[in-house]
Amino acid sequence: MSMHRSVSCRWPVAYRLLQGNAKNAGLLAVRMLAIADSTLRNRMAAYQAAMHDTVVSKDTALRESTA
Repeated sequence: MSMHRSVSCRWPVAYRLLQGNAKNAGLLAVRMLAIADSTLRNRMAAYQAAMHDTVVSKDTALRESTA
């Protein structure tokens, strides 16, 4: 087992997310803070619903363009 593998397994999840994608790390932080904040929780739910709608829309457009 390499030294990199053994050391990297000890890093906290949020830090490892931050290395690969700051947006995902931020979303994780918001989810953690939303546990105690209903306003933040509602805004996060709305953001996720909007992301879902965007993905579905893009998927539909892609499928129609390749059909």
